[in-house]
Amino acid sequence: MKIGDKVKILECHKMPALVGKIAKVVTMNDPETNKYPIEVKLVEPIEQEVEVGTLAISGPFGFREDELELADPNHGVPDAFTKE
Repeated sequence: MKIGDKVKILECHKMPALVGKIAKVVTMNDPETNKYPIEVKLVEPIEQEVEVGTLAISGPFGFREDELELADPNHGVPDAFTKE
């Protein structure tokens, strides 16, 4: 996984509304110093209730690598390796 990759969110206990959403990796931090080293921004914002109404949010949100999967697993792979 690298910056710019599109990912699907598989797990999020703090915000279950994020599960299944597609996001783009915006930052990769050191996993030894950060519990959630991969920061992503949603492709399409979600709406969240706040005290004064509804707010559209897109992130960034932090995740571990096991909570995400590549949305386009062939991204960046040359055609010669993906075609038969």
